[in-house]
Parts: sequence; structure tokens; C-alpha cells
Amino acid sequence: MIEERRIWVVLAVAALVMFFAGFKYADYRQSRLEEEKPAMEELLDSGQQESTGENKGEGEEPKVIYVHVTGAVENPGIFQLEEGARVFEVLEKARPTAEADTNQLNLAQILADQDKLIVPRIGEKLEQAAPAVSGGFITGGGSPTGGKVNINTAPVSELDARLPGIGPALAQRIVDYREQNGGFKSPEEITEVAGIGEKRYEQIKELITVR
Repeated sequence: MIEERRIWVVLAVAALVMFFAGFKYADYRQSRLEEEKPAMEELLDSGQQESTGENKGEGEEPKVIYVHVTGAVENPGIFQLEEGARVFEVLEKARPTAEADTNQLNLAQILADQDKLIVPRIGEKLEQAAPAVSGGFITGGGSPTGGKVNINTAPVSELDARLPGIGPALAQRIVDYREQNGGFKSPEEITEVAGIGEKRYEQIKELITVR
């Protein structure tokens, strides 16, 4: 009888120990969850922001650029392209003629907004084709060291087409000046033409010569 009572006491004590152990464990788990909750919320917020950012980027329309194409092409004019387009892509729209010498062009060159692409003809000398300059004209494989414009002989159309910032009116003034003064003695003398100051000269000085 005494032995049986001892067994029951041991079982009761064991049950109490297990009860309090379980209670303590539950309390410990609750405190851990409360500690981890802010970190989990921060992680979820970060994931949502990244997802939103990605979706926003996917929904944006590509930027466009406008490129002017002239020379030996069937469809000269201004073409709208996606930013990052290359020379060969605009030529697909402009359609070079049979006499076009596209070997002088860097077909893989990336175009920029406001570029002007002049496609040379077969047999046309480099000095007759527009050299490539930053933000303007593209030919000759993207090299800025091609033929320069001789401001003592170039007609109005060539001055207008090949020199950035020189429109038909300024080109005519250049021709008038050289006819009235017996030609230019140096490239710097072009600043004597009304409307061509130091700033504009800086844009074209690497593109002009006198001979």
C-alpha cells in the first residue's frame, strides 16, 4: 500500500514538472516570436518594395530618340527609334541606295538623340562625307579624325550639313565673307563672321580647315 502511494506521488510530481516545463517553453516561444516579428515585417516590406520596383520598371515605356538621315538613301528624313538603337537599325528604315557606301559607316555604333547620319556614296571622298562628332554627325566608323570641311571652298549646303550649329543663314554668311575678303587665312578667322563667336567656334574648330 505504501509502495503504491509512493508511485502515485512520483507520477504526480512528474506531471507537475512536465506542466511547468511546457508552460515555460510556450512562454519562451511567444517571447521569441515577438522579438522576430519586427525583423520579419522589415524583410517582407523590403521584398514588397523590390517587387514593386521591378514591376514599375517593366511597365515603363522605352525612351525614344530622333535621328536625321541624309545622303545616299531612298527615304531621307527624321526617324524615331528606341534609345540604344544602332546605325544599322536606322538604315533599315532609310534604305540605302545601290550607290551607297555603307562600308564607311560603323553599323554597330549606338545612336544618340539629335544625331545626323550622312550616308556617303561609292567613290565619295571622306572629306566630302561628314566626320563623326560628339552629339551630331556620324560616318567614317565613328572616328572624329576624318576629312575636314574646307571653309574656303565648301558650298552653303556642305557647311550647313557638316558643321553643328551652322544653319543655312550662317553658312551663307561664311560664303559671303570669304568672297568679300579673298578667302580665310586661318580657321580662327571664321569668328569674324557675324553670328560665329568663340563658343560656336569651339564646336567646329576640329572640323574645319583652310587650303
